[in-house]
Amino acid sequence: MPCRHGSGEGKNGSRIDDPAKMNVATFLVALRRRARAVSPVRDPLAEAHRFLDAQGETGEGRALSKVLETLATGADNFDQSEVWLFSAETIASVSTLVEARLQG
Repeated sequence: MPCRHGSGEGKNGSRIDDPAKMNVATFLVALRRRARAVSPVRDPLAEAHRFLDAQGETGEGRALSKVLETLATGADNFDQSEVWLFSAETIASVSTLVEARLQG
């Protein structure tokens, strides 16, 4: 059964699991748990880019940029700590984008 967390290979080629990594579905669940109430975002990608233009150098901006890159490349490896870096407004955009990725 596949692990819900990210995994990789150890030095000797054995599989290791990193509990600080999450796949896209687990990341979305964590975001939803963190958000008290996620308001629908009309254009989450535009909102994300506006945020990055204004706040891109902050910790939240760097985390958002990393999530966007992960979603764009189709990777399935999110850091658990990223969930805690987002404000309520940013969580709404990120949740909508992650959900769209899950739906294809």
